[in-house]
Amino acid sequence: MKYLFLVLLFITSFTVNSATLYSRASGSWTTGTNWSTFMCGGGSCGCTPASGDIVYICAGHTISLNSDLTIGSGSGNPITVIIDGTLNLNNKNLLVKTGGTLTVNGNLTNVTDAQFSNGSYVNFNAGSNIEIEGNLTNNNNSSNVVVDGLLSVSGNLTNGTGGVIGGQGVISVTGNSSGAGTIFGGPTTGSNTVYGGTALPIELLYFTRDLYEDCVILYWATASESNNDYFIVDKSVTGYDWKVISIVDGSLNSSNIKQYSYKDYDIYTNGIFYYRLTQVDTNGDKEIFDIISVFINNRKLKKISKVNNILGQDVDLDYNGLKIITYEDGTIEKMN
Repeated sequence: MKYLFLVLLFITSFTVNSATLYSRASGSWTTGTNWSTFMCGGGSCGCTPASGDIVYICAGHTISLNSDLTIGSGSGNPITVIIDGTLNLNNKNLLVKTGGTLTVNGNLTNVTDAQFSNGSYVNFNAGSNIEIEGNLTNNNNSSNVVVDGLLSVSGNLTNGTGGVIGGQGVISVTGNSSGAGTIFGGPTTGSNTVYGGTALPIELLYFTRDLYEDCVILYWATASESNNDYFIVDKSVTGYDWKVISIVDGSLNSSNIKQYSYKDYDIYTNGIFYYRLTQVDTNGDKEIFDIISVFINNRKLKKISKVNNILGQDVDLDYNGLKIITYEDGTIEKMN
């Protein structure tokens, strides 16, 4: 019984010291009311990120930190940080240590110096933007760094022996690049160097939305397109779990402005809805753009019961043709 008590005490001590935290709103990293243990925008936990925590900075939120950020091994450090919104380090340093994971889908700005240790995991995903104002060091044998977004280094980049930076994004280095490691499969060398830089398949002018009585309309436009196969429209009620709600054909190749839209009628509950646009080219490569959101509150929204075409067949809301929409209150609406 004595040993069982000690084991239970150890397990309890371990689990109490770790949690998953989500940002509730924009603000300071060190303010407890800006964090929730429930969901993005959920109730305040009155706590701040601590040792072993998994930290989400949710879409649409900007979190500021006025001290150095260390991710991974060490007392007081979160083990994982996932950035769907924006993290502003206010000219402080970033260190991702062994066992630490940093994933950026949004923006990481105002980093003075950054260092990635062997055994750390760093993912700058498509659509992300990372700004390092000073130097970046990828230590010896740090081989789990992937850059699919845009990484800019205003100082020097050092990539140690066995260091590997992979991906299909763009790395811009204003200072000197040096070290025996590789970047995108090639050597780390040069001054004022751009690694990657393949022309993007589209030039997006805007991605925005409007809220109407019965739907949210998403609008986007491109100034040019090259081998643009299609767009994916994703929706989320949390800011991090996504569901595909539409696939819209692209224009393949175009040098003229092309405009697109999609109507989302599935808004029968109040709350915050997040939308994400992904472009897919003919080779299957993807680019994810900034997330937008809409807040619906105190609205008497009707829930859709079924959608039929003029033949009475069940169809989706994005069906291209005349639709007959039946609501749960028994009302019927015709819509193209």
